Amino acid sequence: MLKGIASNYDYLYLDASWNTLFSVAESKADFDMALSSIGKGYWRGLDNHKFGYYKYFGRLQQVVIAAIMGIPDRKLEGMGFKDVRIMRSVAFQRMRDVLNKGKLR
Repeated sequence: MLKGIASNYDYLYLDASWNTLFSVAESKADFDMALSSIGKGYWRGLDNHKFGYYKYFGRLQQVVIAAIMGIPDRKLEGMGFKDVRIMRSVAFQRMRDVLNKGKLR
């Protein structure tokens, strides 16, 4: 579910009916809080469409943000990220753990 939210972050509200809008908003809010909790940056949603804007966020946060922005793994590797798929998997696992334990910032 976290991967799906990351892949469709900007479009989540567009296809939601009134019946599902609250559930979508709640899931997106949980996603945002979990992303904030895995690094040093405080995620408030996509504030800027330039990846460099998020350079002060943690590396795990950055690979999730890159997924939200649609940045390919190869481009991240060109920017010095190593094992992007593994990093993203670890990031989603940590986000899931935070959500399951209820430990949000």
